[in-house]
Amino acid sequence: MVVANEHGSFVQRLKEQHGQDDDAARRADRLLDLGSTQAHEIRRILPQAESAAIKSAAREAHANQPGGLGLRFHSLAEAGRRGVDLDLLRSTQQSDRHLVADLLRGDGAFSRGELIVRPLEAPFDWPPAVEPPLAVSTVFQPPFVEGWERSSWRQAIGGGSVPTYESYLDPQWGRLGSRMVAQNHDAGEIDQINVLHYCGFLVPFTTPNTSPLMITVDLTCLVCEHKISTSDEWGWSEFVAFTQSGVALDVFWEHDDGTPMTEAFRQRFVPGLDASGDGESYPGTKVIVGPGERRSLNFLTDVAFPAGKTVWVFVGMSDFMYARLNDVSIDVSMDTAWQLTSLTVTAL
Repeated sequence: MVVANEHGSFVQRLKEQHGQDDDAARRADRLLDLGSTQAHEIRRILPQAESAAIKSAAREAHANQPGGLGLRFHSLAEAGRRGVDLDLLRSTQQSDRHLVADLLRGDGAFSRGELIVRPLEAPFDWPPAVEPPLAVSTVFQPPFVEGWERSSWRQAIGGGSVPTYESYLDPQWGRLGSRMVAQNHDAGEIDQINVLHYCGFLVPFTTPNTSPLMITVDLTCLVCEHKISTSDEWGWSEFVAFTQSGVALDVFWEHDDGTPMTEAFRQRFVPGLDASGDGESYPGTKVIVGPGERRSLNFLTDVAFPAGKTVWVFVGMSDFMYARLNDVSIDVSMDTAWQLTSLTVTAL
């Protein structure tokens, strides 16, 4: 597990671990910058010494009234007595949420993926919208020759931890995905959880003619459960948390290139959970996609490849969960495994 208390040291270790995978480092860097900026503004509104004094007074009042009003009531009352602007504090805690969402969404050079949910009653038929023109297509199915644990990080800043971090990558069965569990039961005023797992399969494709490529991915859900469970530690608590899975597609000119010729990174595949607020009643464990459900995606590259060139196509699952906490306890997890039943590459 990577636990970082200093911005620079975490980013440097991340770059050392992942070498040329700069996108992971860039987003981690930006998320930490946003957290640092917000922490400075929050401490301006509610200085650390005043926060500690409010908590101490609330604990004392709560201890003197066993079975009475809770810590939340006493902390809010004490904050109000001291003139803390809780509305401004809450607004500040939410102020950069759209920037965080943009970082998690990801961008790519492919066309936006066309997602089709396929019916269970006909699991082996190509739906008409993605039926490949077989004369110029190559269909890859399990077992795959080459699996790739492409990128990962486990970051818990403050009182958090990442006790479970497991990969489901299995080329024999075309299985990919991850099981990740993070928690923080003693959150400070700006704690973060930032966990990524990104794995998949690499296949060769020789272009029969000079053309762009259409890449069709067909996946079957094995398990897809996401969890965000929170509790409010104090009355001015606030948090944001996301879970999401994306299908990542890349085309490399040569097998060992560090940078893809073109890519669609982290296109949203499973929306996951999106929660925010004061930490009360969010939202538990959800089955996002039912076992056996099938989904297909179509992508078109934004570049053409010359006839007779063997390129390398990577398709992977990028699982990500993120939380920023201000005195909110959290359990967040993803258990997401899919079978890549077919990968079709077509020269148009």
